[in-house]
Amino acid sequence: MTMIVRSSVDADQIPILAIRIVGVESIARFQTAIRRALNTWDTAPAEIKEFGDLLEFGHLLQDYQAQAGNKE
Repeated sequence: MTMIVRSSVDADQIPILAIRIVGVESIARFQTAIRRALNTWDTAPAEIKEFGDLLEFGHLLQDYQAQAGNKE
């Protein structure tokens, strides 16, 4: 299996989800899944839009936090 998901909690009982994807094809499939999901989710939270940009481009394309009114 080239996609592994592990869930746990830290010392403060905060949930942690770690996803490990290995291989060019598996990474490309994951990127496609995220891209397609974001294309249909126009009200996605800023942190999800940021994740999509980081996954696809390696950097943020827009200031999603400011657009959502999360920054002053």
